[in-house]
Amino acid sequence: MYHESRRAGRFEQIGEAIAYRTAYARLSSQAHADAEDTLNYIFWSNRGEADLLQMAEETVAFTQYLMGYSTYFYLLAAKSFCDVFALKAPAGLDAAVAETFHGMQEIAAPWKW
Repeated sequence: MYHESRRAGRFEQIGEAIAYRTAYARLSSQAHADAEDTLNYIFWSNRGEADLLQMAEETVAFTQYLMGYSTYFYLLAAKSFCDVFALKAPAGLDAAVAETFHGMQEIAAPWKW
């Protein structure tokens, strides 16, 4: 198992240090049963206060954004794999990359991320 600094270094080597902190570390935390966002959503959405409800909705939106982010990088990795090994990329791969990126932009726009 890689130590966190080694994982972060791998992202840094490919020019994606921000992606490590923004998505990888956060999604890894979610996979390890970190319930903070779930609890925040439950508490904030049940209070009925507009500001707290907005925070709850942003929590859900950011989780959706991160799922798009991880999908986007997966698709880019698949494309790079095909390029490195001189394989024909699956039909629609470029369109899927563009569609995923566009979906991320749509999620982020209302929040001005």
